[in-house]
Formats: sequence, structure tokens, C-alpha cells
Amino acid sequence: MLVVLLVSTAAGSSKFSSTLQSPEIRASAHPIMFPEERSLRSETTLNENSEERGNMFKTMWKYVKVQLWLETKMSKEYVKTALKLDGLDDADIKTHKNYKYYSYFADKSEEYRLIGWLQKDYTTFDAWHKELNLNRITQANELNKVEATDAFRVYKHYVNMHDTLIVRQMNIGNAPEVYREGPRPQR
Repeated sequence: MLVVLLVSTAAGSSKFSSTLQSPEIRASAHPIMFPEERSLRSETTLNENSEERGNMFKTMWKYVKVQLWLETKMSKEYVKTALKLDGLDDADIKTHKNYKYYSYFADKSEEYRLIGWLQKDYTTFDAWHKELNLNRITQANELNKVEATDAFRVYKHYVNMHDTLIVRQMNIGNAPEVYREGPRPQR
């Protein structure tokens, strides 16, 4: 339709008639001739990026397997074996090509675990005592012993998730439950 409009406009005007009669239009550095077709590729390549495309499908498949392992609650040892990371020391594991999948699995598995605690309405006290067994700490000056442990790192992650949940609940108008004396009642 645009071509018809240009042709009809150009037919009435003498200054456009010379440009429309030319069989060649220069919209770019490459001339386009009407009888010929222009290829968008400058070179013909048969297998350009075919290896990268193959790796993309392998990568997607590994992430699908990791998701399956997460949903079926497989252990970290099982995943290490499945990704051929068993028997390697920490330095070698981090340089292995499958480490990123194991790292993803470990992070997501911890997140699934903590979400489960949130769904069970665990308090931070429950996480500290029941799940992470950090009840050996009885005084504040003993916290230094625990701060570098993996259990304390998980506890901090849970406290942040718990806090975020409470803030979200308050933002939609729900007041948090407050227990002033002793442990909370059993439901």
C-alpha cells in the first residue's frame, strides 16, 4: 500500500519521477535489485554455533534433572554422584563443569527446606533448637563459637525469610502473633 501511495504521489510530481524509475534502491550499503533477492546472511555457514546449540539443550536438560531431584528431595550425596562430583576435593569440585548445577541444587534445596519450615509455622526459636540443634549455646559470649558454622548461616537465612514473611503479612493487614510467656501453644 505504501508503494502504491508513493507511486501515485510520485507520478504527479516531477522531482520524484527520476528516483522511482531507477531499478535500484539504496537503503543500506548493499544495493537491492528488484529482480534479485537479497540474503540476510553475508556468508554461508553450515554448522555455525551448532556446538553451542547442542550445549544449550544439555544445559537445559541438566537444570530439568536438578529440578526433578529437588522435587523428589534427593540427598546432596546422590546429586554429587549423579553429577560425577563424588570423590573430588573442594578445590577440584569448584572447577568441575558440573559444579554450577550442584551449587544451584544446594542453594535451592536449602531454600525448599526453609520454605517448608515457614509453611509449618516454625518460629526462629524452633529453627534454632529443633531443626539446627544450636541449643548448646546458652550465653551470649558463646555465639562466637557458632557464627562460622553452616547451621548458623542457615539460621540467619531463615530469620531473614521469616522476617520478610511477617512484614508482608503486616503490609496486607494481618497482625503477627505475639507470645509473651513461655512457648507458643500447640495447634
